[in-house]
Amino acid sequence: MSAAPVVGAVYATDEEKLEVARWEALEGRAEGGIPIGAALFDHDDRLLGSGRNQRVQATNPALHGETSPSSPRGASAPTRAPRW
Repeated sequence: MSAAPVVGAVYATDEEKLEVARWEALEGRAEGGIPIGAALFDHDDRLLGSGRNQRVQATNPALHGETSPSSPRGASAPTRAPRW
């Protein structure tokens, strides 16, 4: 993935979804941080948000990659529990 992930776009395969998180991780590394990325999808495979670990960049130990997709920067739509 060479361009930034698009919130609301459909990422149908597991590989596409992992590539969103990988893109975020690489961006985090390029910013001098720890390369951890995350992405949150709904049950229709639409991207709700993505983000990366910001602990180093923001000097805040609470800014983990797995929480950033649900932050104001990462999430654009209300989230709900997944349907298992």
